[in-house]
Amino acid sequence: MHSASVIISTILAIFVLNTGICHAADERGVDDVRSFLTQGEVHRAINLTRTLLADTELNDDQRFELLLVLAESEEKLAAARKYNKAEVSIRAYQDLHKEYPQRFEAVKMHWKVAWLSWNQGRYDQANSALQTILLDYPYSQEAKKAALLHARYLIQRSKFQNARSVLLRYFGLSSDISDLEETEGFVWLAIIEEADGNSELAYKNMVDAYTHHPEVIEGDAYVYEVYIRLLSLYETTQVQYVHVKRFLKRYVSSPEALSVRLLQADILVEQGDAKGAETMYGILASRHGESAVGKKAYMRQLMLQSKGISDTAKLKVALQKFSRLVASNQLSEVETEATLYQARILARLGEGDAEYMTRATASYAIAASYESPSRFADAARSEGKELLGRHILNMLEKEQWLQAVVLWKRYPQIRPERSQQLAFGVAQAYIHLLDFVHAEEMLDRLYVEAGGSVWSHRIMLEKARLWAERRDQDGVIKIMQWLAKHEKTLYRQDLLLIVGSIQNTRGEASAASQTLANINPNDLTPELRKTYWLTRARINLNLKRWHTAAEAWKQLAAVSEGDKRWEYVIEQADALIQGMGYLDAETALLQVPESEQKAAWHYAMALCAQNTGRWNMAKEHLTLLSSPDSDPDYQLRARMLLAQEQAEQVKRQH
Repeated sequence: MHSASVIISTILAIFVLNTGICHAADERGVDDVRSFLTQGEVHRAINLTRTLLADTELNDDQRFELLLVLAESEEKLAAARKYNKAEVSIRAYQDLHKEYPQRFEAVKMHWKVAWLSWNQGRYDQANSALQTILLDYPYSQEAKKAALLHARYLIQRSKFQNARSVLLRYFGLSSDISDLEETEGFVWLAIIEEADGNSELAYKNMVDAYTHHPEVIEGDAYVYEVYIRLLSLYETTQVQYVHVKRFLKRYVSSPEALSVRLLQADILVEQGDAKGAETMYGILASRHGESAVGKKAYMRQLMLQSKGISDTAKLKVALQKFSRLVASNQLSEVETEATLYQARILARLGEGDAEYMTRATASYAIAASYESPSRFADAARSEGKELLGRHILNMLEKEQWLQAVVLWKRYPQIRPERSQQLAFGVAQAYIHLLDFVHAEEMLDRLYVEAGGSVWSHRIMLEKARLWAERRDQDGVIKIMQWLAKHEKTLYRQDLLLIVGSIQNTRGEASAASQTLANINPNDLTPELRKTYWLTRARINLNLKRWHTAAEAWKQLAAVSEGDKRWEYVIEQADALIQGMGYLDAETALLQVPESEQKAAWHYAMALCAQNTGRWNMAKEHLTLLSSPDSDPDYQLRARMLLAQEQAEQVKRQH
């Protein structure tokens, strides 16, 4: 009996000893796995973990630890492979949660699914997990990270307002948000502002965040690349270059490194190292030709190579290349940049060819139409406005009113609205084309913008001319009311002349004459003096004050040149003839040179001769006018006078 007890005790002792040895071996195996993972020997860690899980008796703690190490090892392996086959790691975390739901909570599993899916490029799957975290676990630590990544997802899809809302909710998820977490939120809000076109605000917020927590920006390649892009807009090339070098040292293999290398080449251009930049552009273009960065590098290299070239044939070759890029990259920033460069080449070709200038204007307008924030669209607007302004100004100087208005209306994207002088010229063109509605709209806007300046008085003068041209019934009242409020205006004489002209047109010649009596022609500019004498002549013709009208025509002729001068001399003679001053009229007519003695001159000379008893001289002029190749109007008049004289002769004979 005693020996049996001894045997049983011995067996139990051996069993306990063996169990302890097994457990000790298991503990050593778990420690070895963790050690391999810590040392970066991921494959050994995975292989040993799977062996232990398959062949060893494990307690719950050991099994949980091994499953956790397996998932972490698979995650590290996926990261090393740039997240290729990340789904293996995802399944490992899902299995861990399934077996130990209390120890590895669902929220942690969802975060791992989201993070790994995101890095694998499966953004919709990642976002589904993120939304689960935000909806089901809004107060967890993972919710803060999920909010940031979900905002990033929305930014990718240009849903900026939704992204803002998510981040603002993120700040309210917990009352114990740390300064670091708050900075992360502000950084992503800045990224939203940058994507939404508010680059200046984004830059200020990013700089503030970098000052307090640089690791928030430098710790994420995507965020750091956005920060560097903002630096390229507002900082010196020296500051940019420091961060470019720092970024490339840390993230040289990241997808964002391509755009940073492109910026590095841009910096070289600004620093005057065109050769180095061209080499770097060439490398990016050859190695990444199908990517947006590669295409941009190719375009910038091409522009560098075209710099300083005046050979039309070579410029046309470059133009063809840009045209192909435009055609094959529709609705993208590549298209916008290519269209801008296309416009620049066309503008250079347009220096000697109006057709190319027109095409350049159209290309600038297309590039400027790009809706998303873009420095190339901004450049197209700036350069396009300058080119279109010169083009329109050229049309206005040539008095090609319709062409000027067409250009103004056709390209609203690059219309130089802020150029008041140009807009004023276009308003004048509208008046010449009798498009009074558009002219008045423009003049009213310009008048308001000018405030109470002298320029506003000049605009008022043009408005008065519009009212006169349009024959507004209340034109005189509006002008006189304005003059009453602006007694010291430099344009008083001009406006009174317009008032007189309107009154004369409305049949109020006496009132018009009284208005002009308030003007001293000697105080007027040469151009305004012409208007004065012309208006005075027309008023006195209506009043049948022939000699006063003739004097006005004489004064007008004296201050005029070329064909106009002799035209006014003939008008003077006509007025004198109306007043029966035939000899004075003939004296005036004899001033006209032979080259200007046309139909009107011959007819006036005939009237002077006829009314002073010199029929033979009158007949010579009338016979000349009655010939078939003469002016039809004067031909008819001459034949009537000849017929009338012939009838008088017949009457006298009988």
